[in-house]
Amino acid sequence: MNRRSFLKLSLGATIVLVSVGGTARFFQRSRRTSASGYQVLRAQDLLFFSALFPAVVGPHPHFHMDTALASLDRMLTASSPAMRKEVYDLCDLATFALTRGPVTGVWSGWRQISVEQASAFLQRWQHSRISLYRQGYQGICQLCQMAWYGVPQAWHAVGYPGPPEFLQRLWEQ
Repeated sequence: MNRRSFLKLSLGATIVLVSVGGTARFFQRSRRTSASGYQVLRAQDLLFFSALFPAVVGPHPHFHMDTALASLDRMLTASSPAMRKEVYDLCDLATFALTRGPVTGVWSGWRQISVEQASAFLQRWQHSRISLYRQGYQGICQLCQMAWYGVPQAWHAVGYPGPPEFLQRLWEQ
C-alpha cells in the first residue's frame, strides 16, 4: 500500500468512526443511568467488561467477576469526568447495535461471546491499522488489569504481598 492510499484509508476510517461515534452517542444518551449497585458503570458497560475481563486477566484461580466489576466502578468513580466520558464513549461504540458488529466484529452481542471470541476482538484492535482501535485496546486492557490486580484476591496469585500497612489503612477508609 502506498502512502497516498494509506492516508486516504486513514482519513476515511476517521470520518466513519467520528460519524458512527456521534450516532452512537446520540442514541446512547438515554442509557446513561448507572446499573443497580454501581455508581458509574451502566448495564451495557457491565456486559462489555464482563465479556472482556476473562480474556484480559486470563485464567486466575481467585477471579471473581463481581469483585472485578466493583473495583472498576470504584476506579471510575474516583477518576475525572473526562476519563469517565472516554470510557462511556468506548463502551457506547462497542455496545451500540449499529456499531458493535462493524467496529468490533462481535455481531451477536457481548453476552453470547466466548473467551476466544473476546481474545480475537482484542487482538484485532491491538494489531489494527487504525490508531483509535489500538488506543481502545490499550485502554480496555489497562482498565481491566488495574481493576483486577488492585484487589487483594489477586495479589497472592502473582506473588505480591500487598502494599505497606499504612497504605492499606488509607485504602480501607
